[in-house]
Amino acid sequence: MYVAERVVGQLRIRNKYFEQQVFPNIWTDKRYFPEFQGTNVLKAIIGEGIFSYPKSVHAVADYIKLTSVEGDIVLDYFGGSGTTAHAVLNLLRDGNGARRFLVVEVGAYFYTAVLPRVAKVCYSPSWSECKAQSHDKGVSTLVKYFAVESYEDALNNLPAPSGQLLDGRTAAEKDALITYALDLELGPSLFNLEAFRDPWTYTINAQLAGDAESKRHRVDLVETFNYLIGLKVHAYGPLERYSADFERAEHADGLGRTKITGRLRRDANGPFTFQRVEGELNPASNGGNATRVLVVWRKLTDDPEKDAAVLDAWMARHRETTRERTEHRDYHMIYINGPVTLPQPTAEIRTVFPTEETFKTKMFEDTDSASQMGGANG
Repeated sequence: MYVAERVVGQLRIRNKYFEQQVFPNIWTDKRYFPEFQGTNVLKAIIGEGIFSYPKSVHAVADYIKLTSVEGDIVLDYFGGSGTTAHAVLNLLRDGNGARRFLVVEVGAYFYTAVLPRVAKVCYSPSWSECKAQSHDKGVSTLVKYFAVESYEDALNNLPAPSGQLLDGRTAAEKDALITYALDLELGPSLFNLEAFRDPWTYTINAQLAGDAESKRHRVDLVETFNYLIGLKVHAYGPLERYSADFERAEHADGLGRTKITGRLRRDANGPFTFQRVEGELNPASNGGNATRVLVVWRKLTDDPEKDAAVLDAWMARHRETTRERTEHRDYHMIYINGPVTLPQPTAEIRTVFPTEETFKTKMFEDTDSASQMGGANG
């Protein structure tokens, strides 16, 4: 377990403080004993003896108090039964400083121990036989969890190569081709643009911890994009569904375009779906400057002209403009998936960026394939 420092100066000051203090390294109180405050506590919460010797939640909490301050992020890269998360939540509930935790675990017991333990501890501090002993001491907090695609999952989702690329190859040759030469025939398929037509329904084959085989699992493209660009999210908008009527606007040159008749209509079963995400790019990765960002996600239809007309109407409905920043919304960058014909401030200055291009660039950043596939120059 480590305490992730946000300010290097804090670590230096704290080390100097430790040099002047003598802390006992033997804790003999029963509250530190694993069998009493580890095994029994876990069994009372989830009712199963998955772990034979989990750490005492009090020992971990006291260690965190000694080595961190309010606002720190506590990282446990071997999450085990979730004792570190439990300890941080207890400190938050007891008023011992608002800290955050980041727990990583690859074992199947993440779903049977860590996840239910965290959820239950958020609700109540005391449990017996899987039943909460209090119902008025919940912790108001947000806990997010997600699975990261593994190397094997990535290979399982590649399309079958044409030209019998791997036929008749030895195991060593296959490994070399997969590792160093995917771009020979599979490069164009490593990035699936079809996923962005409906960003809320994209799935891949993945074998999660505890699964005997690969299954279809949904990929959260919205959240993945936030992580790829380093977006600190300020607000998620709800899924908005619309329907509309269209007409053809004719022009003197004989060309025309599709436009909406009337206004966009809220429709729970409408074919046009939108979601907005507002946030700010990490100043540390942007020269110290805060960059306000709006990400617009939408479900595309088979009619690009209707999609364009609906996007124009949606932007107007929300009083957003891409030609210049306004007093209402001061966004430096706007990302939108799918073909975009919205105006830019000038030919040299852009405010609107295609989500797909940025996604691809970030996915293949710092890899040999990036420049070969155009990702580095996106």
